[in-house]
Amino acid sequence: MVSEMAGRRRPAAAELPVDDIMSRAPESVDAAESMLMAWEMMRRGGYHHLPVVAVDGTYLGMLDTETMAARWPGGGPDLARRPVGDLLDPGPYPRVRQGDPVRAAALAMLKRRTHAVAVTDDTGRLIGIVTAYDLITLLAVAA
Repeated sequence: MVSEMAGRRRPAAAELPVDDIMSRAPESVDAAESMLMAWEMMRRGGYHHLPVVAVDGTYLGMLDTETMAARWPGGGPDLARRPVGDLLDPGPYPRVRQGDPVRAAALAMLKRRTHAVAVTDDTGRLIGIVTAYDLITLLAVAA
C-alpha cells in the first residue's frame, strides 16, 4: 500500500479544483442595496471584495474597496442610498464554475486584472469566491 501511494503524484496546485481553496458562501450584497450598506459590510467584515448578486442569488459582479472609493463620492443621503449595482462596470465579470481547476481562476483574474473571482454553480448562482490571497496561500503550502 505504501509503495503504491509513493508512486502516485499529487496533482499540481494549478490543477486542484477551486472548491479546495475557495471561501464558501461568501458575504454578498444585493444589487438593489445601498452603497452605504455595501461599504459598511466591507468595513465591518474587513473585506476587500464583495460579490453583488440579484435577489435570486445570481452573480452579477464584484465590488472592491478601490472601486468603492473611486466611484462613490460619499456626500449626502441621496448618494448614499444609490443602489450598489450602479457601481458595477458593464460585464462580464470573471467567474469560474465549481470544479474548475485553480488555474482557471488565476487566468480569469489575470484577464480582468482583478484580485478575486466568483465561483458559481451551473445556474450562475454564487457559491464561493477565490482571491489572490487564496492562490498565494495555496502556493505557499504546496511548495
